[in-house]
Formats: sequence, structure tokens, C-alpha cells
Amino acid sequence: MGDAADYRTFATAAQSWQNVFNVGTGYVQARQSAGQWLPNFSPATLSGFVEGTSAQYTPMVPFNLSGLIAARGGDAAWVRYLNSLLSDLTSPGPENANLSDEPSLEIPYEYDYAGAPEDTQRVVREIEQDLYADAPAGEPGNDDLGTLSAAYVWDELGFYPETPGTGVLALGSPVFPGAVVHLPGDRTLRISAPDASPSAPYVRGLTVDGRPW
Repeated sequence: MGDAADYRTFATAAQSWQNVFNVGTGYVQARQSAGQWLPNFSPATLSGFVEGTSAQYTPMVPFNLSGLIAARGGDAAWVRYLNSLLSDLTSPGPENANLSDEPSLEIPYEYDYAGAPEDTQRVVREIEQDLYADAPAGEPGNDDLGTLSAAYVWDELGFYPETPGTGVLALGSPVFPGAVVHLPGDRTLRISAPDASPSAPYVRGLTVDGRPW
């Protein structure tokens, strides 16, 4: 939109996670007014967070995931962390991602940013199969004006808007052999995946406008 001043304001504010990330624990934590960390910290704490815990909120840095991953020890360490968050999808504890609520929805796609896209594809398909059902009350939580429904549609199409307000989509894998998305301005996005099915979560190749990606 060309509004450089507001862009700089919000782009700078988006890095404020660094003020509450404790390199000693590897988690985002609450601070007291004088700057010291809130005592008696546990990754399962709700103190300083709304509808989630420190473990669940630490990954929510969509405007600098590479910086967050580096701060927590790099790709391999981040994959281990995601594995722990996503180790129990159906009965999550306070140190697991809770895919029935917004703070955790972006977490499965973060494997893409740590060099493990196959894990995003695997986990997202498990979410689709295990947490959603084609039946009344078929969603895992409060739809909140369509949030869970929208996340499910993104998952089924095979990508997700990991970084809000940008044109970047993190890739999963499509469920349907073909899908058509009608965009503003009479534009059309066609997704062709002839071998796609609920039981085939892994992508073997990708082309965009006929060009290998």
C-alpha cells in the first residue's frame, strides 16, 4: 500500500518477542514490571498468556521464524520441540499444541521452516483425520466465527498463511486430486494433484505455472 511509516512501526513491533524470549529456558516468558522474569517458571504455565501456555505460545513468531529457530538452537532442535508439541493431538496436555484453539494452529507448518516439510505433511494429515469429522459437532473446538473451519479448508487445499498480511503460504499437501479457488479480479488458482488422497500425505514434486519449484 506504500505506507512506509506504518510498515516500519509494525515490522519493528513484530520483533518484540525478543524481549520476552528467555535464552536460558528456550521459551517465551512473562516479565515483571522491573524486567525480571516471573518466578517459578514452567513451560506449562498460563501466567502471562491467554488461552494457552508458554509452550504453546513460544512458536508464535510468524514474522521471524528463522530468528526464533536460531534462538532456540537451530533446525534440529526446533524439530525436536515441534515433535514434543505435536506428540498428542487428541488429548493434549499443557506442554502439547492444542489444535482446537487459535494459538496452536500455525505450529504444524513450522516444520517447513526447519527443513522437515515431510513432517508438516504428516502431522497436518493426522489433524485432518483425527480431529475433524463429517458429522454434527465435527470440529475439535469453538469455531470462533469460522477460524477452525478456515484452518481446515487451508489444510485440505495443501497450504497455510503462516505469515499474516503477506503473500507467503507454507506448504502441506492437498487432499483432493483437483481444486479451484476463485480469487478477486476474476483470477483463478487451480490445484492439480492427480495422486492426492486422504491416505497419501507426502508431496513428491511441485510445479507452479508449469515450472518446477
